[in-house]
This record gives sequence, structure tokens and C-alpha cells, in this order.
Amino acid sequence: MRKNSKILAIEPEPIAHTIMKSLYPDVKTLNKKFEDVELKPYSFDLVVGNPPYGKWTITDNKNPDLAKYAIHHYFASRGVRLLKQNGILAFIINAYFMDNIFDHVRDVIIKEGGSLLGAYRLPDNVFQNAKVTTDIIFITKNKSSTKWQKTKPITIANQTKQINEYYINNPQNILGRLNIIPIYERTGLVCQEDGNLIQKLKSNLRDYQKTYYRLTI
Repeated sequence: MRKNSKILAIEPEPIAHTIMKSLYPDVKTLNKKFEDVELKPYSFDLVVGNPPYGKWTITDNKNPDLAKYAIHHYFASRGVRLLKQNGILAFIINAYFMDNIFDHVRDVIIKEGGSLLGAYRLPDNVFQNAKVTTDIIFITKNKSSTKWQKTKPITIANQTKQINEYYINNPQNILGRLNIIPIYERTGLVCQEDGNLIQKLKSNLRDYQKTYYRLTI
């Protein structure tokens, strides 16, 4: 970390905020919701988070164009808006961010100058008691040729769903086995455990670091 670098942490849950302040006394922390914190666009080198997932929207009078989207899409797009040129956003986020056909913010992020550096699809049992497929995504405020704006069909056992074109082109970044199963009252594309996730992730991240280094020198 550069000398004089400043870190800002935002945590709305009071107990978690108190613990965070105790563990990291040198970090500036705010016990507020992300949408209630006024932050200057293009002012952060790095944005890291694990945004909430849901269909609900929030109120943000400073960013009304983003607030109309579902909350996880709002977090991602506003996070990119906050980045300086060449800054990086790193999120653990629900797979619908990458796979949604409609009402997503991938187009918005591209208009903001954001590009996908890489993404990794995790099995749906990574988080205890939360059967949900998630992605680790890395987005930079820069231009790249990575294709990730659109989705493409994928067929498994005679059933077809949409998946982000990035995973069609980079199947090695799917750290599990894709399947189409009943989810509530419909069927959905999920990633299920298949082998040693930690070893797969370590190997892929080493390759990612080498690729990113080549792109930035």
C-alpha cells in the first residue's frame, strides 16, 4: 500500500461496525448504508465488497440513474463510478450480475469506462446455508477487449439457459460443475462443487496475476 493511502470502510450493521472499528482502529469507518454515503466519483483506486443480493431497489438521489436497478447491480455500477482511471473493483457478487439478460448494468458499466479484467464462478455451497451461485469479479476503469457484455445459451441435459459470454470463452474460470436444476418455482443455472475449490482458485489466480501483469507493463 502506498504511503499516505487512505481506506474507507462502510458497514450498516451496528455490531459488525463496532467489531470492524475494534479490529482496524486506523481505518475510517462509517456506520451507514452505501446509498446514504455521499462519495466523489473518480476518487478511489480500489473498491472491494460483497454487496447484498435481492430484487429490491434503494433511494439514492445523487445517483438516480443507478438506483433504479436491483440492489446488487446498484452496488457494482456505483462502485465502478467511484473508481479513478485504472482503478479496480473486486466483488463477490451473485451470478445474476453476469448472467442477467435484462435489467442488468453491464452496459452502464461499459459506458462508465469499465471493463472486465476477469471473473470466477464459485460453487453454490461456498456460503453456509445460502444455496446461491456467486462470482468473484474484477473490473477496471479502463478499456479492454474482454467480451462480457452479452449472454449466450448453454445446454445441459436437454435444458438451455443463458450464461455470460465470458464463461463461454473462459470455461476454466468456472470452478465447479454447471447444472440446471429447479430453483423455487423455476429452473436455474447453478455451479455445483466439483473437486478441490481452494486448489482450483489458487491455480487460476496465479494465472490471472501473470495475465494482468503482462497487460499492465
